Amino acid sequence: MVHGSHRLLLDGLPGVAGGLLFTAWLFRMAAHRVLVIAKQQVLPGTRIGWVNMFRGIAYGVVPNRRYADGAVTIVMGIYESCRALEVDFRDVELSDWLMFQQSELDSRLEM
Repeated sequence: MVHGSHRLLLDGLPGVAGGLLFTAWLFRMAAHRVLVIAKQQVLPGTRIGWVNMFRGIAYGVVPNRRYADGAVTIVMGIYESCRALEVDFRDVELSDWLMFQQSELDSRLEM
């Protein structure tokens, strides 16, 4: 799934550092995929509804349930912020970022 310059960037990193960067990159790609698809859907009103709707999509990019659910949670947060700020969710785009997401709420979503 790694293409072009991303492959070159990751090849030059030692084991653990490369693995961490690769995981962060996959996490970002999962969030991007969920965002693109969420813009085309009627969206659920709860976090569990979001996870049920988008977990499989995110997991297809980053095959780790905690990271997949985290990507869904980030996009849901973007949606909720857009509603609160009266910004059109369909106009939102992700900038270049890498991030690791951790939440104490994750353990309550073990389904």
